[in-house]
Amino acid sequence: MEDIPKPLPPNPTRFMDRFRAFIRARHLAYRTEKTYCTWVRDFIRFHGKRHPQTMAGPEVDAWLSYFANERQVSINTRKTALKAVVFMSHQFLEQKLMGHSDLSTTMIYTHVVGTHERGVSSPLDSSSV
Repeated sequence: MEDIPKPLPPNPTRFMDRFRAFIRARHLAYRTEKTYCTWVRDFIRFHGKRHPQTMAGPEVDAWLSYFANERQVSINTRKTALKAVVFMSHQFLEQKLMGHSDLSTTMIYTHVVGTHERGVSSPLDSSSV
């Protein structure tokens, strides 16, 4: 019986009901709906039941840090949780998260500053550290 979606009101007004309706309108799997709703609910509760529209990158960072440090959640679980919150933010709320409107174009640079004889040089190589 756990694989049968819960019925929704015809005109949902509660945040989580509207979020569920949004997921169903996109024909995502019921298991995905349950997973995303669980993580979004956890995110909201972690921040004292604040509305997600009032939260952005710093709140997501604090929540993920709590997972890593306090609850010692695995990296793959944290990735799933982040994906749920990013979906909620970008798709459902249509707001930027962490200052980026398109995460697919966001690059994260990791550098070892030093003199390189071969390979790709970094803009940080010319700076004095």
